[in-house]
Amino acid sequence: IRLEANFRSQPPLVAWTNQLFSRTVMANPEAAFDEVPFQPSTAHLKFQEKAQIGSVSLNIFFKDNRVSSPAEAEARWLAQTVNYILFEGSPGASVGILLFTRNRLPLYLKALRKTGLAVRVKEGLKVAEQAEVVHLYQMTTALCRPHDDLAWASLVRSPWAWVDTTLLLKIARMPSGAWSRKLKLAAEQYPQIERIQHELDLVRRRVGRDPMAKVVRDVWMALDGPARVAARFGAEGVANCRLFLEVLESIETGIPEETLLRLDLALETLYAPESPDAAGTPVDLMTVHAAKGLEFDVVLLPFLDWRPLAVGQYPPYLLERSPEPPGLPLIAMGPDRRLGDPVPGYRLLKRLANGRKVGEAKRLLYVGTTRARKRLFLSGVATNSKSGLKAPKDSPLDLVLKHTATHDGQLISTLYN
Repeated sequence: IRLEANFRSQPPLVAWTNQLFSRTVMANPEAAFDEVPFQPSTAHLKFQEKAQIGSVSLNIFFKDNRVSSPAEAEARWLAQTVNYILFEGSPGASVGILLFTRNRLPLYLKALRKTGLAVRVKEGLKVAEQAEVVHLYQMTTALCRPHDDLAWASLVRSPWAWVDTTLLLKIARMPSGAWSRKLKLAAEQYPQIERIQHELDLVRRRVGRDPMAKVVRDVWMALDGPARVAARFGAEGVANCRLFLEVLESIETGIPEETLLRLDLALETLYAPESPDAAGTPVDLMTVHAAKGLEFDVVLLPFLDWRPLAVGQYPPYLLERSPEPPGLPLIAMGPDRRLGDPVPGYRLLKRLANGRKVGEAKRLLYVGTTRARKRLFLSGVATNSKSGLKAPKDSPLDLVLKHTATHDGQLISTLYN
């Protein structure tokens, strides 16, 4: 059954998507790369707005003498655009900011928060990369490993045990070798260190007897951790710390060192929880993958200059599995270290792997553009030269620019420098 009716998007968006993908992006599908022919849709919704111009806009950023970082300029534009949509352009509209990868996620979040906008983030920033959690992790490490000088030195720079760099230098120059002993010496001279050392002495006796989560939570609370984190990182920072403690409690083994090793593994795939301030916001920020099946009144699709093939070095061998049960897998070794040239089979499998990555990027572009109900904002970084705009090869922006140069006369394009 072929589904052709689009019940989501307004007719101008459907028409533009049909043109982009049928004439350019998916015009010549490669079966070897798992690409399929594009099937155009028919808009089911009646167009209710007066003007069709501006349903889709392309916003391009490039470097010149006035802008050192086009990516930061794009982030500022994105935040300003969302702010305009919410308070002037389309009050009450749902807004989706969709990303191909998380590479620039911290950049976009920083710009959005700078404007005071609350955003729901789905699997956004990793908990282990948040400053307040790093401090809590270092304190946990110090309690488990008395010999870890970095962890002990980091502890006195945490929000709940803060000392300035002058005092930190004085402690570092104390005669005792280990930092755990330096702090004991410093506690005899400096009241602020005495306060920290007193609480640490109380809980260090319980390491290995009580669960690590309880030990860490007790010293964190005794040093007024929640209030100090809230003052510096807000409610979101406190939520991140509480999630860290919950995870630490859930992986307890009874042996501090084993618990710490399991904590490292658990934090690798743990994302920061949704900010308490974002409960009622109409703005969602997520990957295109996570947006499958969803819809928004307005969609912003930044970072179109994303390069799907920028993955670094290829593995020493490539394996291709046939989708058919009778087929045998193909495997080819990479370049010989002495000669430097790969075998022909490796080149073939590499070409197949690259083609499928580009094909997947095309499908992601389709998913991203078709999440919008009324308006679509596209943006990316390009090179502006005498010969015209040039986007990274195989990037979504490269495909859009090729289309606008040959087919699309309705798309509003704006250059930013």
